[in-house]
Amino acid sequence: MLKILKKIDICRPAFSLIEIMAVLLIVSLGIIGIANLSTQSIQAQTINRGSIIAYQLAQEGLEIVRQIRDTNWLQGRNWKTGLASGTYCFDYSNPVLRPVASLNECKLYFDSNNWYYAPTIVPSSVVFSKIRRVVVIDAATSSANVKVIVSWDDRNKIIHYEAETQLYDWK
Repeated sequence: MLKILKKIDICRPAFSLIEIMAVLLIVSLGIIGIANLSTQSIQAQTINRGSIIAYQLAQEGLEIVRQIRDTNWLQGRNWKTGLASGTYCFDYSNPVLRPVASLNECKLYFDSNNWYYAPTIVPSSVVFSKIRRVVVIDAATSSANVKVIVSWDDRNKIIHYEAETQLYDWK
C-alpha cells in the first residue's frame, strides 16, 4: 500500500514554469497600469491646484480694479482715474497699479502669512511662488476692458490663465 500512495504523489499535476511566468507577466502588467494611473492622478492634481490658485488670483485682480473704480466714484473723481490703458502689476496690499512692460516683471512672492504679493523691491527673505500676474487695461472707449493674466511654472511648462471683464461708469 505504501508504494501505491507514493506513485500517486509523483503523478500529481503541478504548475509548469511557463504558467508561472505567464501569471507573473499578467500581475506585473496590472501593477504597471496602477502605477501609471497614480502618476497621472498626481500630475492632474498639481495642474488642478495651479488652476484653482490662478483663478482666485485673477478674480482678486479684477476685484482690485473694481475697487479702484468704485473708490473714484465714491470720492467724486472721474471713474477712470488711475485706470489708464496699459499693463500693470499690483497686489492686495497696495492697490495702486504699477506699470510694467511684461508678465515677467510682475512676479508674486509669499509674504509671512503665505499670501501672494508683488513687492516693488524684493527683500532677500521672500520666496518666489512661480506665479506671475498682470492686469491689462484698455480704457480707450467709454468703458474699460480689463484682463488679468496669471501664469505659473509647472514642471518646465508655463501655463496661462486669463479672466476678463468690462467696467462701466455708474453715472
